[in-house]
Amino acid sequence: MRSLNGDEAYIAARYTQADPDGRLFYPITLHAFGTRNGESGKPWRGIDITAKEDNWKYQVAKLDQLDEDGRIYWPTKGGMPRLKVYAEEAKGAALQDVWTTIPPLNAQAAERLGYPTQKPVALLERIIEASSNPGDVVLDPFCGCGTTIEAARNLVARGWVST
Repeated sequence: MRSLNGDEAYIAARYTQADPDGRLFYPITLHAFGTRNGESGKPWRGIDITAKEDNWKYQVAKLDQLDEDGRIYWPTKGGMPRLKVYAEEAKGAALQDVWTTIPPLNAQAAERLGYPTQKPVALLERIIEASSNPGDVVLDPFCGCGTTIEAARNLVARGWVST
């Protein structure tokens, strides 16, 4: 799992609510689709969750405990209560094998050299960082337009690897 530590832009965009003590939190839903006949289908604090064809994600006793602990966010204008997830407690998301945060090179990209299969330098830097350790040798046997060499050189300048 990837930690949220150091991901300040993500925290600022997602964790916009604050407790009186200043701790940032993100309110998430306390209910799920589908009615249940057990504890998670019982009314809680005047809310009949089955009327919405939903169920609570927790049993009523757990909801009471969460509320007592100050972990329930009650919207000021009404609406459904939500669970407070604090930024420092969030585990982040598992890293994916599809990276969508680095855009492909377009025809007008400043780094484009005209090589048909050229990859963005940022992508190659990420691959090198993910698959090697500082001091490792980086080998690109095809050495198309030299983008891997440039990425490795950039990482060396930042103290990551040596070539």
